[in-house]
Amino acid sequence: AVLAVFEDISVNEQLYIVVFGECLFNDAVTVVLYSMFNFVAEMPLVEPEDVFLGVARFFVVGLGGMGFGILFGFVAAFTTRFTSKVREIEPLFIFMYSYLAYLVAELFAISSIMAIVCCALTMKYYVEENVSQRSCTTIRHLVKMLGSISETLIFFFLGVVTITTEHEWNWGYILFTLLFAFLWRGLGVLVLTQIINPFRTISFNLKDQFGLAYGGLRGARANRKLT
Repeated sequence: AVLAVFEDISVNEQLYIVVFGECLFNDAVTVVLYSMFNFVAEMPLVEPEDVFLGVARFFVVGLGGMGFGILFGFVAAFTTRFTSKVREIEPLFIFMYSYLAYLVAELFAISSIMAIVCCALTMKYYVEENVSQRSCTTIRHLVKMLGSISETLIFFFLGVVTITTEHEWNWGYILFTLLFAFLWRGLGVLVLTQIINPFRTISFNLKDQFGLAYGGLRGARANRKLT
């Protein structure tokens, strides 16, 4: 939703790239952290060494997913070197290797999101040069269509679950969660941009920082503010 709004209002390129990168990787990190904390919570007794094992597992899961993604990206690049006479199957190979990266990562209980993201990034640089322009156009439009359908289904099922499930409302918890989300998001963006600005060719100005802080809060809030 945030990226769609940014596309509609044509924000500057560096802001779009940063928010896009965050959207890609923060979900993967969240899933890995959730899996790690869930694993620790189910342990009957947590020893000090278990904490270090949990931290190590975080890096293994994350880096393992990246490794599998890059591996399948290179396999796809190698395969598409020999498809010059059968251009029709190039999109099939692209989607097949992307899905294989996801499945293999799930099979080994590592980050499947990191795997498919890194696979796509690798394909962007190495596969695009091997396939035809028509295949690139087909893949681009098909991915955009699947993304729109998936996002619609996600919000549809969220609405269904919200209506059909009984919830226990805790207004204090809700209000404090929103308050701290706004507070720490704003402080985090402000502090980190002040650290990295001296090392950047194009610094983040106050408008960019506000866009990063507010855009990271997702969905309807970003849409209401930016439109």
